[in-house]
Parts: sequence; structure tokens; C-alpha cells
Amino acid sequence: MFTGGQDVGPSLNGEEKDTACGECCPERDAMEVKLLNAALRRDKPIFGICRGIQFINAALLGDGSFAVNSYHHQAVKELAPAWSAMAVASDGVIEAAYMPGKRFVWAVQWHPEFSFRVDGNSRKLFHAFVQEAGEGMGSMEK
Repeated sequence: MFTGGQDVGPSLNGEEKDTACGECCPERDAMEVKLLNAALRRDKPIFGICRGIQFINAALLGDGSFAVNSYHHQAVKELAPAWSAMAVASDGVIEAAYMPGKRFVWAVQWHPEFSFRVDGNSRKLFHAFVQEAGEGMGSMEK
């Protein structure tokens, strides 16, 4: 799971740091690049939240629309070629994305961890991730 936190360093996307950019942590970015690559190589389940969708960019809950608690100054500007959008807000912000061809690589812009107690859709996200992660436990690589 790639969680929220500091802003993703703009240099990961080849962008310049903007005045709206908050605190970045190059050490975290570097560590998460290694973790992401290792998880992708092993086709392990991956779930990104907030910073996670931005980071792992550099099906979902069925058809229809629903409200989410998205309130950020950073978002995915353009999806990387390996990604496909799962949910897009009315203003064009990519709210959820996935990686076709991988067992489970999902990421969302909003914070389902804030609303899972009262929102069934948030619980579905975590349930799907935990179920996928649990299925791989029997074949853990050493």
C-alpha cells in the first residue's frame, strides 16, 4: 500500500517545483520507487491512496457515480502509458486508475481510509485489496 503524505517530488515527472508544492521527501520517493518496482516484478497487489495515485502514476466499483472526499492541491496531470482511468471527476481530475495486465494495481486520489466506517464503496476498495493480498500469502517468495 502506497499511502498519502508529503508531496511527490516534481522531478519524478520531469516537472519543476511549483510554489503550490508542499514538503517533498526525496528519500521516500527513492525508497518507494524501489518498492513499487519490486512489487510490479512479482505481480503483488498494490493499492495507492492520494499521494499513492500520484506516485505510482509518474473493475473499480461498477458503473455510476458517487461522492468522494477529494481535496488536494496535487493530482495526476496525465496518466502514464501503462495506466487506465477508473474514475474521473466532473472537472477532469483522475480520481482512480488501474494498471491493466497486472493482478491488482489500483490507486485513488481521495481518502477511503477517512470514510470507510460510513461508506460502503470505501470498504469495497479495502476489501478487494485485502482479498487479493491474502490470496498471494500462500505463495510468498523468499
